[in-house]
Amino acid sequence: DTANTLLYLSDSLNSVREEGIKQDLPDNPEGFEPVLSVPGSEGFTLGKHYWEVEVGTWLITT
Repeated sequence: DTANTLLYLSDSLNSVREEGIKQDLPDNPEGFEPVLSVPGSEGFTLGKHYWEVEVGTWLITT
């Protein structure tokens, strides 16, 4: 309910993708609209963790 409307979460909530098309979702005052982010539902206290990221288009500017 709080992810940016440009981000699409999977039904299992374990992956996210950016489509560039804003979803028509109800307004949520707790949402992260100005930032492309998704808050996590669980935290980590110990161990090593990693994320696999697929990048479709990459632009680096100076």
